[in-house]
Amino acid sequence: INDPQNAYMYYDLLKKDTSPNKYTFNILINHSMKLDSSTSQAESYFNDMINIYNIRPDRSSFSFLIIGFANHQQLDKAEYYLNQMINKYSLKPDPPILNSLINCSEKLNQKSKSQYYKEKYLSKIK
Repeated sequence: INDPQNAYMYYDLLKKDTSPNKYTFNILINHSMKLDSSTSQAESYFNDMINIYNIRPDRSSFSFLIIGFANHQQLDKAEYYLNQMINKYSLKPDPPILNSLINCSEKLNQKSKSQYYKEKYLSKIK
């Protein structure tokens, strides 16, 4: 699916004919983050996954959101989902997630946040 409109149509078909699973949602979230500059569609898919289909997000679900928000320089939203990932779902972030937060923090000239992620998380990964 290389067109956002096709992804949305695909999702609409899934809602009518079958029940999507976490892999379906992860693909839609990832695709939306890459193609939708507003990022709102990816959040909508994530919320539907949890609230409508009762599907528990996995590390990939959060990874696509956090990295996507970081790439769009929306650090507050990226951190929100990082906190959800850790505190609500007891999932640990992996190096790509942390690197995206560090890079975003540095691009936004928030060196203290960048240093925080380096010290709190990356220093523990060996």
